[in-house]
Amino acid sequence: MSGGLDTLRGLSERQRDAARAALMQAEAQSNRAMAQLEQLCAYESEYRGRAPGSSGAAAPIELLRCHQGFMGRLEQALAQQQESVRRAESELRHRRALLQQAALKLASVQKLLQRRLV
Repeated sequence: MSGGLDTLRGLSERQRDAARAALMQAEAQSNRAMAQLEQLCAYESEYRGRAPGSSGAAAPIELLRCHQGFMGRLEQALAQQQESVRRAESELRHRRALLQQAALKLASVQKLLQRRLV
């Protein structure tokens, strides 16, 4: 009977290892998404500070419209990136739960094997 349990333990270990690898990928993706969001926020802040007319000098209306249009697109990019960060964090939580389940299953199989050996 322990041959089947050994097989089950091997399978459980592979599942745990796969879950761990998927978690590491999800962590990397989450980190990349957050870093990109931080870069976009910094760029948005910098670009906002360079607004035409912000120094008190008059600026042509075309330049103001161009700046406002780009700010609108930049704000859209920020919203999209914030959504990407939310999705990445959700995936990260899901992968953590899967790893926890796989580790629990492996621990159960190992405990059963120990009982069989005693």
